[in-house]
Amino acid sequence: MAATLASMLFLAPEAGAHVSLASTRIEASSTRTLTFVAPSEHDLPMVALRVSLPAGMAVLDGSTRGWRFAVDKGTAIWSGGRVAPYGTGSFLLRVRAPEQAGDHRIVAAQRYADGHDDRWDVTLAVTARGQSQQLVAAVIAGTIGVALIGVLLLFSGRRRG
Repeated sequence: MAATLASMLFLAPEAGAHVSLASTRIEASSTRTLTFVAPSEHDLPMVALRVSLPAGMAVLDGSTRGWRFAVDKGTAIWSGGRVAPYGTGSFLLRVRAPEQAGDHRIVAAQRYADGHDDRWDVTLAVTARGQSQQLVAAVIAGTIGVALIGVLLLFSGRRRG
C-alpha cells in the first residue's frame, strides 16, 4: 500500500505543469481579456504558443510584449519571443465569447526551440448571459443571511447570560 502511494506521488504529473487559463469562466457574448499561463517544461526555451479557439469565439487582440501576434482561422499565434527553460510566460488574448453557454475546448500548443510541440486541452466555461450577476447576488444574499444569523445568536446568548 505504501509503495503504491509512493509511486503515485513520484509518477504524478507536476501540478500546474501545462498551459492554463488564469480565469476559466466567461459570460456568453461578453468581451474579456483571457490570460494564458504557459510554463516551459523543458531544457529548451519555448518559442511559440498556438491557441485554437472554439467556434463562435472572436479574437479582438493578442498583443503581448516581446511577442509577434497573428490570427489564422480561429487560432491565435504568438511567435518571435522566448520563455526561458522552466520559466513561465503569460499571454493576453482579448476575445468575444461565443453565444452558446457550456464548456468549450481550447487546444494550446507550445513550440520549443527544437521544433517539437506540447499540446494541452484547456476548458473555458461559458456562462449564460446574466448568470454571473445572479451568482454574485446569491453570494451576497447568503453572506448577509449568515451574518444575520450570527447577530441573532449573539444577542440570544447575551439575553440568557
